[in-house]
Amino acid sequence: MARRHSPSKNDVTLPRETRQPIVITIYLYAHISSHSNWKMRCNERTRRYPILTATVSILRWSGSSASPTKTNITALNTRATTSDSDAQTGSPTTNPIPVPVSGSNYSYWITTRLNCSVAPATAIQNILWYTSGSNPFPSGVTCQVATVPLADSYVQATGTPGITGTQLLSANYSGLTPSPPLDAFANYTSSSPLTVNGSTTGTGDFGDYVAYQITVASTCTTPGPTPQTTFTFQYDET
Repeated sequence: MARRHSPSKNDVTLPRETRQPIVITIYLYAHISSHSNWKMRCNERTRRYPILTATVSILRWSGSSASPTKTNITALNTRATTSDSDAQTGSPTTNPIPVPVSGSNYSYWITTRLNCSVAPATAIQNILWYTSGSNPFPSGVTCQVATVPLADSYVQATGTPGITGTQLLSANYSGLTPSPPLDAFANYTSSSPLTVNGSTTGTGDFGDYVAYQITVASTCTTPGPTPQTTFTFQYDET
């Protein structure tokens, strides 16, 4: 059972010739695809198919590690910015990622995790995460992704608002695997997804964290809003 949500459109672009910082605004949206493991019973006239009972959402974690804010982004357009607090509320030009003169700038990393508000009949397991396999962003803009096991804690994203986030590495985010994280589009597709450990038989947050970050290199020559892209969580429900 797949749930798809259309992202909102964007219409703000900052031209290079203005005196404003040359920036990139990243648009993302999240998607859930659930697969049912079932055995078909049939007689001469009827077939009985399973009913998927669970309600699962993708939550974006932000704010302090002691008391994080968990925002349901399953049905929302979410952005990667140089802030930990305005991804859902800011305008397209709020804390975008400047194109640096040299080297790279980073978004604040984004931490996501699944949540089940209505329990499955039996269990949810075999969680996967993947991209389309095609980077829609301008040249010089990439996305890196890794998982964080439950044995380690959520870590709030940090950096300098309006300039750059702290780079996503295990030195800054304990338990990050792998570190440095891999290119999301080049490594994780529907045919070769990222495995996310964890399962649930009840309600609440479940599975490892999936953390990702946008990198903007000085070679980027196309400032402004990026095209939107889809990141998909998939799982088996029984």
